[in-house]
Amino acid sequence: LIQAEGKQLSSSEVQDLVDITSNRLNEFGLTDLRVVPVSDLSGNSFMLIEIARATPRDLEDLISKQGKFEAKIGNDTIFFGGEGQGIASVSRSGQDSGVFSCDQSSSGQYFCNFRFTVFLTEVAAKRQAEITAQLGTNISNPGYLDKPLDLYLDDKLVDSLQISEGLKGSVTTQISISGSGTGETRDDAVRTAEREMKQLQTVLITGSLPFKLEIVKLDT
Repeated sequence: LIQAEGKQLSSSEVQDLVDITSNRLNEFGLTDLRVVPVSDLSGNSFMLIEIARATPRDLEDLISKQGKFEAKIGNDTIFFGGEGQGIASVSRSGQDSGVFSCDQSSSGQYFCNFRFTVFLTEVAAKRQAEITAQLGTNISNPGYLDKPLDLYLDDKLVDSLQISEGLKGSVTTQISISGSGTGETRDDAVRTAEREMKQLQTVLITGSLPFKLEIVKLDT
């Protein structure tokens, strides 16, 4: 049982919340589910989710986070997460998506790197070209521009991608996003990396939830 944090939702706002949450859970691969708006006797609005084959952690990570995704160069926003917000499509399989390398640190912990390709709309690609045209060369890192493409999830920096000097002012509709997962064993690290990648892909596809949420009740 979910409610908006510090906000009383109207019936139309609850329906928006239900639609985005349903899309997000379906994109994550959870299909045996029911998502409906409900209200109590005082008129307070909630969202009820009933779901099979999901752990409480899955639900908390996917539902209670707003999932606001934003890509910036400096202070300029290039695109947001969500269809129609600058993203044309997100690769989720094949050579363009997956966990590609795993290593063990000196402390014995494993970390695995993932990457996947995101295809931008023409508008977002032109926006990126306009911003990069104004950038200079990175003196300490030749071959790249002096500002990276920073990726934020819920206002926290999750990745910073160096932009090749050859892309300055260039309209490119394809970028590669990377990240990592850690674990005590290699298998744990692979699973963590896959989960992190899948959550990021899901947010990019479905966009951000319109409100910050809190779980009122969670029964298993």
